[in-house]
Amino acid sequence: MEETGIVVGVEGGTATVRMTTSAACDSCSQASLCHPAQGVERTLSVRDPIGVREGQEVAVRLPGRGVWAAMGLVYGWPLAMLIVGAWAGYRLGGGGDRGEIASALGALLFLGAGFLALKALRPLYEHLTLLNPVIVRVVGGGGAGAEGAHGP
Repeated sequence: MEETGIVVGVEGGTATVRMTTSAACDSCSQASLCHPAQGVERTLSVRDPIGVREGQEVAVRLPGRGVWAAMGLVYGWPLAMLIVGAWAGYRLGGGGDRGEIASALGALLFLGAGFLALKALRPLYEHLTLLNPVIVRVVGGGGAGAEGAHGP
């Protein structure tokens, strides 16, 4: 989905864009996740591959399916690690009381390892436009120059 907004700040490849929630949010499949209220202003930090300036009106591509992918990554991966850790701990603990204690420890250990893995792999998935909003073109206003007259 694309929305327009005004650039209120620019810093090294990232722009801060002030956007007003529009009627398009009502029909968005992701509206249940962010609960937008019509007319509410929000500021987003977005990737700026075209080099915009403060005051320009820009079109921003917002992630659609990427929201679900990000949720799966942030919530699903640690949950899967927790479950695997609990199962592995119980199996290694030999069942009974010892198995339950080992299960709890295994779950915590694998959960921590899952979060550490997410952090270590962050550079690999952080730049994906599937997960991040990105400026696609300058719409008008604020003296759009030649550098913003075309998309990526």
